[in-house]
Amino acid sequence: MDYQGVITIEPGKRGGKACIRGLRITVDDVLSYLAGGMSQDEILRDFPYLQRSYIEACLHYAAERRPSQGVVGFSEILPVPRSSIESLDRPRLVDYLTRALRDSKVPSSDEEWIKKLEELGVLIHHGGLVHATIAGLTLFGYAPRRYLRHAGIRLMIFEGDDVDSRALLDEMLDASLVGLWRMEGPLARLAQQDHGLLERLSARLEPYITTELPVNAQFRRDKAVRFPLDVIRELVVNAMAHRDWTRAIETEVRIFDRRLEVISPGALHNSMTVAKMVAGQRYPRNPLIVEALRDYGYVEARGMGVRTKVIPMTREHLGTDPVFEATEDYLKTTLLLQ
Repeated sequence: MDYQGVITIEPGKRGGKACIRGLRITVDDVLSYLAGGMSQDEILRDFPYLQRSYIEACLHYAAERRPSQGVVGFSEILPVPRSSIESLDRPRLVDYLTRALRDSKVPSSDEEWIKKLEELGVLIHHGGLVHATIAGLTLFGYAPRRYLRHAGIRLMIFEGDDVDSRALLDEMLDASLVGLWRMEGPLARLAQQDHGLLERLSARLEPYITTELPVNAQFRRDKAVRFPLDVIRELVVNAMAHRDWTRAIETEVRIFDRRLEVISPGALHNSMTVAKMVAGQRYPRNPLIVEALRDYGYVEARGMGVRTKVIPMTREHLGTDPVFEATEDYLKTTLLLQ
């Protein structure tokens, strides 16, 4: 679709942001309505001077432009080409509705599912078709990298202390971000039925961040932890939740002899800085993903995991402070061994 006849940038109009021609509604306004759970029909009802083609133009514009070119955020609600409702794991969606959202009314038809998932920002109408959004596919998709190549996590293990060292492992992990859970036992305790991406990463990391100790007096062989897994999980959750999805590169976890790095693609969002992040300020780039991860307990309830978990736990276990490096291309966090 050619959006150039619909989207304009005029000096002095809405601060120079990309707007719909002849109106003072910005592309970000439309994306924020969609990210907030409004369907296209609801937007058209509330703003009768808009047309469906205008919303389509905003989506095309946002998909092709970088944040520095006028689209600040909300990339998580962009449609993923070739995806559909069939790209999503229905049992995970049922679990999310009933257990995380406490919604007892599960849709009984595809039409009801589409309406519900569009309200949640998981699906979106685009080009006459229904597609999964980036948020919907990464959270609940079957093999998300089949449709979105940078949806997974790249895990690299190096023999030395630089990327030119021999790689012991270079693997792409591909799965829904959230796990699938079930109730079991007489006490109806939760048990994980199918691992999500974070659980699969944890299992893959374990042999590389622990070493076995000699047998102790109780004839047990304990393990020494090189890097605390809880800190790594927190960093990876943050990397996936706050990354810039318009950057077509994977989130990376790299382990070297003396350090571990977690790299989240994209610059820090809006006015966020490393100092503000360390102080505990919150400004999520992808609120739908953040809220879903919070519903499942992956995200610290107050959204201050760096301040309350990463920094103190790194100091306690490693005796060093995490190092945060923010550039225009990525946020890199490094854990250093003494």
